[in-house]
Amino acid sequence: MLDLDGALAVLRGVDASAVAGADAGRVHEWGRALARVRGWVEGLDGLLTARAEGLRAAGGPIDGRSFQREHGSRSDRGARAAVERAGLLAEVPELAAVVESGRVGVAHADAVARAVSGVEPGVRGRMLGQGSWLAREAGMRTPEQLERMVRREAELLSVGEEPVERLARQRERSGVRRWVDRDGMHHLHASLDAERGARVFRALDVAVEAAFHRAHPEVSGRAPSAGVVNERLAAEALVELVTAAGGSGGQGTELVVLIDEESLRSGLERLDSVAETSSGVSLPVAAVRRLLCDATVFPVVLGGDGCVLDAGAGRRLASREQRRSLRAMYRTCAVPGCTVGFDRCQIHHLAPWKLHQRTVLAELCPLCSEHHDRVHHGGWALELDVHRNATWRAPGGEVVAREAFEPLGPCATRRARHPRPDPIIEHTRRRLNELVRRE
Repeated sequence: MLDLDGALAVLRGVDASAVAGADAGRVHEWGRALARVRGWVEGLDGLLTARAEGLRAAGGPIDGRSFQREHGSRSDRGARAAVERAGLLAEVPELAAVVESGRVGVAHADAVARAVSGVEPGVRGRMLGQGSWLAREAGMRTPEQLERMVRREAELLSVGEEPVERLARQRERSGVRRWVDRDGMHHLHASLDAERGARVFRALDVAVEAAFHRAHPEVSGRAPSAGVVNERLAAEALVELVTAAGGSGGQGTELVVLIDEESLRSGLERLDSVAETSSGVSLPVAAVRRLLCDATVFPVVLGGDGCVLDAGAGRRLASREQRRSLRAMYRTCAVPGCTVGFDRCQIHHLAPWKLHQRTVLAELCPLCSEHHDRVHHGGWALELDVHRNATWRAPGGEVVAREAFEPLGPCATRRARHPRPDPIIEHTRRRLNELVRRE
């Protein structure tokens, strides 16, 4: 591992002219040295921020936020994030060490901070007490993968609190705050439980897309890109939803919920149960089973491999059934490391439809507008194996990134030997058959 003095020596004298004439080996060498120096700077930044917070607690004239705003040139939001990061790194010295070494970036620390925010103090302490494990996993995963894994582990450690009890606690804490600032701007802040929050978010996503297509009819049929779906468009969609005559603005929106087959049959919570919305918000198994009786809720049942069965191959565009299945398997664009949400992606044929004339689920995946354009016009390629593990290749064929598919379902399919008829399951099966026939 390159030490700090060695890294500084490697970078000494590097300027624009040197970079312009560098070969690939030299670029990699400078990149490794830069990562080491950056890690040291970010580690020192965390130590100074934590010290500033300590001085504030002792009645001193400085705190972490003011330190970041004055010396880090950060916005208020950036300063808050830096203070939270510094606190986390102070609690997990093993993670702080790998950040300082340059092996991982502060984005990994921020991912852990987000994953443990809002969990019970006891669970948070147990998670952060596994510093060696967190440091090791951070070195092997992207920040997005690390956040998902830590969040899931925190959920598993929360077995002392039943999911139904957690949902009830969230509902008790739900509320809406409203105020008007001096400029006359109206502010609205809502805190909602997982079930109702998922409904509101989905309705808002649908309204945003509808508003986008009204403003841009020339791109009809495509989801708006992340660059277009900004806060102003979301505000217009929210106003339309809330003020629609008779409260009908939310009609036609559809919430997709995921549940594994065994949990659906038994109705019991297990450590490997999957019961959540398609955006990853966990729900009690009982709540998902109850939601399946709602006509605006579409169920997706996962098998042991975390995948959904295929549905229809005779059309060029992905059917609603196939989109629902993909939405159940993917949170974001399928390209490794991309964080653009599924609802802002287009469905991509891995095997060109013009050549094969088929649209099957195994050959479909979501791609954001940027990566979709790169595939079709820039010579880039995304490959999925039979397990949906992804490989992203540059135009020359070089492997840029790989990412293992992380199934949401249990590790192995376990069917009940003598399943009893369940009215909820029978209702779900009838609705699925009806929806497929409508397609």
